Amino acid sequence: MTNSLLDDNIVFDLSAYLFQHNLDLMRHDIMYQSMNESFDVSSLLYPLHRGKVAYISRDNSSFIERNSELLALGVTLFTIFYGAFQTIKSRIERKEKVRIDRYFLEFLDIRSKTVSVKEK
Repeated sequence: MTNSLLDDNIVFDLSAYLFQHNLDLMRHDIMYQSMNESFDVSSLLYPLHRGKVAYISRDNSSFIERNSELLALGVTLFTIFYGAFQTIKSRIERKEKVRIDRYFLEFLDIRSKTVSVKEK
């Protein structure tokens, strides 16, 4: 049993050390013979420390680890679609700018012609 104020990493490392050196510890005290990593947590009379729970569930993969390929595919597809969207958007904006520039050039041309006609 450990205090809940004890750091999770310390309890995790302590659990790892105890299970890795189980044979050495058994030589010193017979109490360690019954120690193993597979036990029913629900049968305990006290709650386990968060560090111990992390050590026990260290082999269980997280959601991100289980779905990493699917998430990578999703991020890749999103990046491709976003890039395509930005390309199309910039082309449309460029065409619009060219159209507006032509309009103003024609306007300036017509204006200069009308001003020159009025001056004559």
